[in-house]
Amino acid sequence: MERKARDQNRRLGGIKPLSLLMLLMALIVTYVAAMTALTPKRYDLHAGDIALETITAPRTIQDDATTNALRQAARNGISDLYVIDAQLAKGYLDNAKAFFDALDAVRKSASGYRTDASVPWQSALTDQQKTILRNRTQPPLAEDQLFAVLNAADSEMLRLKELVLPKITTLLNNGLKEADVSRMRSACKEELGETTLSDGLKQLGGAVVDACVNATYVVDSAATENAREQAASAVEPVRIKQGQMIVEKGAAVTDAQLEILRELELVRESESDMHLGIGIAAYFIVLYCVFGGAIGFFQRDVFDNHKKMIIIGVLLSLTMLLALLFNTINSRITPVLFAVMLTAILVNERTAIAVSALMAISIGLIAGGRGSSALQFDSLVMTVSSLVAGVVAIVALKRANRRSTVIAAGLIGGAAGALVIGAIYVTVGRSALETLEDIGWALGSDALSGVLCVGTLSIWENAFDIATTARLSELSNTNHPLLKQLMAEAPGTYHHSVMVATLSESAAQRIGADPDLARVGAYYHDVGKLRRPLYFMENQRGGENIHDALPAAQSAADIIAHQKDGVALLMKHKLPSAIVQIAYEHHGNTLMTFFYHKAVQEACGKPVPQKAYRYPGARPSTKESAIVMLADSCEAAVRSLPPEATWEDVEEMIHRVIEDKIADGQLNLAPLTLAQITEIERSFIRTFSGMRHERIEYPDQKRGS
Repeated sequence: MERKARDQNRRLGGIKPLSLLMLLMALIVTYVAAMTALTPKRYDLHAGDIALETITAPRTIQDDATTNALRQAARNGISDLYVIDAQLAKGYLDNAKAFFDALDAVRKSASGYRTDASVPWQSALTDQQKTILRNRTQPPLAEDQLFAVLNAADSEMLRLKELVLPKITTLLNNGLKEADVSRMRSACKEELGETTLSDGLKQLGGAVVDACVNATYVVDSAATENAREQAASAVEPVRIKQGQMIVEKGAAVTDAQLEILRELELVRESESDMHLGIGIAAYFIVLYCVFGGAIGFFQRDVFDNHKKMIIIGVLLSLTMLLALLFNTINSRITPVLFAVMLTAILVNERTAIAVSALMAISIGLIAGGRGSSALQFDSLVMTVSSLVAGVVAIVALKRANRRSTVIAAGLIGGAAGALVIGAIYVTVGRSALETLEDIGWALGSDALSGVLCVGTLSIWENAFDIATTARLSELSNTNHPLLKQLMAEAPGTYHHSVMVATLSESAAQRIGADPDLARVGAYYHDVGKLRRPLYFMENQRGGENIHDALPAAQSAADIIAHQKDGVALLMKHKLPSAIVQIAYEHHGNTLMTFFYHKAVQEACGKPVPQKAYRYPGARPSTKESAIVMLADSCEAAVRSLPPEATWEDVEEMIHRVIEDKIADGQLNLAPLTLAQITEIERSFIRTFSGMRHERIEYPDQKRGS
């Protein structure tokens, strides 16, 4: 184990050229895909030119010119809003009341000037007195109006006041627009003209109306502007959708169309795309450096694994090419989950999170458009929703032990991303129809990614020889031909394998190894016994042991052969190499002590080489192989204990078996610490406590376990 640790430490400082090459390949493909998406075909056009082909929008944009025109029309459609100026109305009304009060004062003052009532007012008053009396009112009275007032009876004056003052009060308090003032004054005068009042009083009433009936409705500037802004904001922005026709072939290009083409940067200008290319290159170089550094620092075992780095490089490249293809249909179709979920299944979850961030940022750039549109709102929405969808899908994949659950994980991730899109669109006030449309695209594309994952998963598994959780779940089904054959032809071995699988799975869970791989590896670790099932005691019946009649060398050769026979069977049935490795390593190069001691006895003192009695397999090099080896040996040893054995005997047997494996150097290559080996022993003891029952008694020395 110490040598293994030193080897790992030495590799930490090394640079893996193939890993760097795969990242470089993915970087180049990403850059080419992005540049292709962000640099559409351009046209040499001017207003009035005839379009030689139909031009469509390469991405969705807002038609600002049309939107602004519609909003201005909505503003213009709102007339001025008026409000009654209460203070102004009160002032006019007070003036009217004051006028009639002044008339009463004029009549009282004039009565003091005339001593003889028979003398007409025209003769009774001096010019100075007339002037004084006329100026007592506002507006001043004309001379004939003064005499009409002085000659009128009190009842006539009261009637004039009752006719004019309420009318003025009503008009002022109800609100009067400037345009209606002249009409209302005329109406009031007409009503006065139909009365029996003297002409002078009628004229006087008309003068009061002219002076006091004025506009009390004024324009409410704040309310008017607010109403116009509300009308403008209610106008939905006019959006030119991706794929929508802008200019039809054979039609003359208008100024408005040319402006839209310029906004989409479809008009060939003097500037080149060199600045864009440099910016995009720098953007992705930084992005991939951060990604590669994160993998190299936090996931060094992945960075050092050529198979896993090839998978990552191919997935990143393929996903960007799919993104470029889908972008021609709709920028909301994103294959991010294709790379994320396959990375989680084929590599590991932590690497998948890094891939999710990388793909979300990369594809988000493509979705945003180019020029001033890049890295803005649409880019942000796509990046955030894709990242959330990826992380949620990774979490959902933890329970993906069947291929069908991969699609479900994609839908769950897509639903999370769709919720993000909906929340952002509601916040910015996008229309319900557009929000639902984009949510539909997000859900659909993520479901499509799930289908692509399931459809291609077998290809990835076979091409890279990976034992995924789904594949292991399928291999653990008892309908598999090898397991069915094992149950039928070697039932004892099958039962032993099931017991070893139970022990192995529990121990693997306890130390953080792969419990599915340990369990399935245990199911198949002894399939080589199918060639000679009766050579193994668990399959023998009636107490007859075939090895009693065979020389030790022959028995050992037949027993040892089950290791390579198992490897051959597993390879024939195309099981993952991880399962084959467990079958090959589960005995390591241990010595078959029973038959070796028997051979020593048969040799009558002659030296007996151990090579013929040792398994030719390699010592366990993975946690799962080591666990299966220990579980296999402990299960056989505990099974050999007599029925009267105590629980302390079981614990002692388990401890002794594990100590023997350590002492024999069988765990030297396994990446296990002493603490983990102790946890494995504790797990075995706990599992045995729940499943131990009577076993047939085995000889002191194990035979063909």
